[in-house]
Amino acid sequence: MNSEYERIVKELALLVEVLKMLGKMIREISEFEELEGKSLEEALDELLKPEKLAELSKKLPPEVFGDFMASFVRFSVLNNKFKNFASLTPEEKKHVALELEEIASIWEKFIQNLRYIKDKNEQ
Repeated sequence: MNSEYERIVKELALLVEVLKMLGKMIREISEFEELEGKSLEEALDELLKPEKLAELSKKLPPEVFGDFMASFVRFSVLNNKFKNFASLTPEEKKHVALELEEIASIWEKFIQNLRYIKDKNEQ
């Protein structure tokens, strides 16, 4: 009985953490959408239009833009997996999580590079 109780507590504690993360994610998305006046999907579509990417590619060093584009392709592949997320195996979900974390890291570096280039151009 004690082990059954511990299992239930452990599983519920994990679900509580998942609910907290999902709640935070949904709150962040809703705040973004309120601020921008459009859905996250619309904003991403606008940001990642080929015309905008072509313009950006002219302003950035190839290695900076190339890393971003490579990660963008990886993100596009993962986007298809989100549509059937519930049907993924635990191993596939771990792979998606790892890919997302790596992409986020690359995009953070990309943002830093954009800020650096902007600051450099303003001097």
